[in-house]
Amino acid sequence: MKVYDSLIRVSRMNGREESADSTMTIKQQEGANAKAISDAGGRVGKVLKATDQSGYSVHKSKAWQLAVARIQRGESNGIVVAYDDRLMRNWRKAGPFYDALEDAGGEVIIAGMPNVDYRTPHGRTMTGLMAVMSDAGYQAAKTRGDNIKDETLRRGVPNRVSFGYRRNGTWVDDQLVGKVDPERDAKALVPDDPPEDPDEREERIYTAPIVRLIFKMRADGYPWVQIADRLDELGVPSAGGNPRWTTSTLNHIVENEAYLGTIVFGRIKRDRSAGKDVRRIEDAHEPLVSATLWRAAQSTLTISRNGRLIGGLATGSLVCSGCGLTLSVVSSRDHRGELRPNYGCRRTSSAGKCPRPVYVRKDRVDPWLDAQMVLLIEGGEFGGFVSAREVEALRATWKAEEAELAAFQLHARATDPGYGAGLQMRRDNVERARHAYEDAAARQEGDTRMPVSAKMWRNTPVDGQRRVVRSVIDRIIVAPPASHSKFEPLARRLDVIWRDGVQPPRAAG
Repeated sequence: MKVYDSLIRVSRMNGREESADSTMTIKQQEGANAKAISDAGGRVGKVLKATDQSGYSVHKSKAWQLAVARIQRGESNGIVVAYDDRLMRNWRKAGPFYDALEDAGGEVIIAGMPNVDYRTPHGRTMTGLMAVMSDAGYQAAKTRGDNIKDETLRRGVPNRVSFGYRRNGTWVDDQLVGKVDPERDAKALVPDDPPEDPDEREERIYTAPIVRLIFKMRADGYPWVQIADRLDELGVPSAGGNPRWTTSTLNHIVENEAYLGTIVFGRIKRDRSAGKDVRRIEDAHEPLVSATLWRAAQSTLTISRNGRLIGGLATGSLVCSGCGLTLSVVSSRDHRGELRPNYGCRRTSSAGKCPRPVYVRKDRVDPWLDAQMVLLIEGGEFGGFVSAREVEALRATWKAEEAELAAFQLHARATDPGYGAGLQMRRDNVERARHAYEDAAARQEGDTRMPVSAKMWRNTPVDGQRRVVRSVIDRIIVAPPASHSKFEPLARRLDVIWRDGVQPPRAAG
């Protein structure tokens, strides 16, 4: 009896589970394939699924490549698809794929069209025409979608309302009756914050403060599970509609650039790279978090708050001089064989292997950093925490520099004298203004206030102390020890990068 693999493709799952009723197309394809295999007198080998997979690039998917490999190894006689465009919607790539199947001796069965054999002259023509028609349908749909996206971006209106926002307009019986911001599109997003006047507040939970809490907890190193537990304790309804918060829901929120005020169409990969079909517009709506806090929340570093590997004061501030990544709390055995917590490099990451990983004892660097902060509080100079007005002024400067750069690129010509120097100067101005804004935003988010005395510092919880540290110190670069002597001063290994405007006492190093 011949063995056929059942190939199933779904373009968009949109986060749904495969077993959900809304994804019956998977069951329908699987059923049609099983019937076609039975009618051909064979049996089902493997069911290979490509979900969230465009027909334009499905030939590169693991499922499709595995199907060819199984035929080549003699584990399968061929493949079955429910209908022609499930196999592929790219006629330029369909030919080589069919060639690979034919070279391997594989059969192709299209349910409902069992008599079409791609290897015969008639079947070759039929499958070729079907591939061209599927490709044409894909291109037409893509063009319509691109036009819709362009119009949506022009209006600054996303298709979906992200948790923490609401539409700018208010409708009653399909009639627009008011706007939060009269100058903006009614479908634009505005933060779902409670009104300043208590009498105007509704009897419901406003979601914008919840989003800010999630980002701040994640930036402070809280694991997903602890954030979910905290929200459940507060009685906050889940963004996904589940009775309890899940780590996947929180992950999607923290990765969403909508909270930066940005609308994105297209897929952003986990490494933040974007394909050519990605469209984006910045400043489409008011951000809920700053770029600094958003980036801090993307870190995979989590802080243990109990147990042997509990995070300390320096957690999140130390970086490895070898690879530049943040050190984690790890453990090692001392000369007595007892486990001792350290801050250490993770050694490997998506960027590769660290050329020179470093470690530093937690019970040495935490007290050292504590002493530096006391010296700073008692005798240093620092800009402190800037006001919201100052942050907004710096943001306005940044956007003005961006507008100047855009105007220069629009009106100047590359053949004009000094074009290159003028372009670079304006780009530098944009970068300086952006860094000034992000630095101010980071200070504003560091904590509600800077401790004014050592006593106040000591009475601040460790999470709050870490936020204060982050507001005045950009990072502390940890170098390997110069010798194996236990008497080597710790300060020789630590290079403190203070934030702009911070003037630590000379003794603080």
